[in-house]
Amino acid sequence: MGYIVPSNQVATFLWSLLLGVAMCLAYDIIRAAHKTSVKGFFEVMLIDILFWGLWSLITFCFLILRCKGEVRGYVLFGQALGFIVSRLTVSRIFFPAFSYCLSFISRLFAVFGSKFHLLFFFCEKNIKKTFKYIKKVLQHKAKLLYNQLKVRKVKNNELGE
Repeated sequence: MGYIVPSNQVATFLWSLLLGVAMCLAYDIIRAAHKTSVKGFFEVMLIDILFWGLWSLITFCFLILRCKGEVRGYVLFGQALGFIVSRLTVSRIFFPAFSYCLSFISRLFAVFGSKFHLLFFFCEKNIKKTFKYIKKVLQHKAKLLYNQLKVRKVKNNELGE
């Protein structure tokens, strides 16, 4: 049984507070995406399940790294406290700002979307032509090794060998 070092526990608690703040800010990004672009019930449910699954994996890895895999109550309390404090303070500024940025970007794509679509269509057409040309140049069928070997066998058989 190892000794309990209070400085390590305090550092772990502070790191768990920081992890809770990061979790809150990441969830604010997800909330802003829900508000601006994601509209369906199943899309929202799937994104939320993936988000919380990812954060449970991050918490699991944090517990392995800092607490040698032991579940500590103060770590979970620190994450929850960091999440709540961030939600009541930083999130009140971060969420509206990020939500406004996403809505501005979506409005830009709505206005210029048709012009971007034409540009991407033109680029895609030229890229396909370029790849066809490169494939034609690099794989000239008469010059491939296995085609030359077949031709030699046929010529040898015609000569009676």
